[in-house]
Amino acid sequence: MKPIVAIPVILFAAAVAAGETPALTLVVTADKPAYRHPAAGKPAVAAVALKVKNESASEAILDFSTGQRYDFVLYDKGGQAVARWSAERMFTMALGQMRLAAGETKKFSDSLALAADGKGLPAGDYELEGVLASSPPHASKRIKLKIAP
Repeated sequence: MKPIVAIPVILFAAAVAAGETPALTLVVTADKPAYRHPAAGKPAVAAVALKVKNESASEAILDFSTGQRYDFVLYDKGGQAVARWSAERMFTMALGQMRLAAGETKKFSDSLALAADGKGLPAGDYELEGVLASSPPHASKRIKLKIAP
């Protein structure tokens, strides 16, 4: 299966070299553009990934206030978040950092149930966003996903 191609977004983070701010590119993908719930009461599950690339010539240092490093959020047509990967997870309350060397890419992959309150989301058009849960957080551009009837 080919992943959905997303438009990269460039963000900025702290740098090791004084006075230089590295650019980060975030790209979210899903394993397919459309999903169908497999059976009544069972939501479809999307294989999702977030790639974070340091586009600068300097190392980037990203700060985190918890053990969470990423999130995936699904939005309905009205722009409301209807599913969130982190919703039913717990994370350590520990400060941390992630370092990305110049040109380095880090990939976070997981699965996202296309559900709210344990029930499959209704058929329709949605948008998926990948979030780097740093302080401050950085988000990718959204890509389109469909849930078929």
